[in-house]
Amino acid sequence: MQPPHMVDPQAQQNLAAAMMWQMQMGGGLQNPASMMGGGLQGLQSLQGLQGLQGLGMMPPWPPPMPMVPAQLSVRVDGLKFEYQLTEDDVRKVFSRYGGVSKVDVDREGTKATVSFDQPHQAMAAQHDLDRKQLAGMSGGFLRV
Repeated sequence: MQPPHMVDPQAQQNLAAAMMWQMQMGGGLQNPASMMGGGLQGLQSLQGLQGLQGLGMMPPWPPPMPMVPAQLSVRVDGLKFEYQLTEDDVRKVFSRYGGVSKVDVDREGTKATVSFDQPHQAMAAQHDLDRKQLAGMSGGFLRV
């Protein structure tokens, strides 16, 4: 078996796109070695694929996934008095779920906004802490 011939980067990208498209369309993957290492035959295959792309037969690359905000709003409910949130308290509780980049507590100390480094960290904190009963405070719970 001969090693694949060097193909320019654009041709390699087109080949990868064609192979992915072929897999998505359910046709299975034809022998990629024949497309890459076949010298003139491989180059002709790539040129043919470029023509298909120009005709709109190959789907464009999918749009990037939107970023999920890594920010949560926090408050304490269920108490007969207003619980005063502090930045330190909020940071200590939420930093167990990952990097907390910012904590903003409103002027009254009744609500806070927590910003995480990664969206999955915010999702984990919300899942675990929403409606969590506060220790030592009958009826008090977090709303995230």
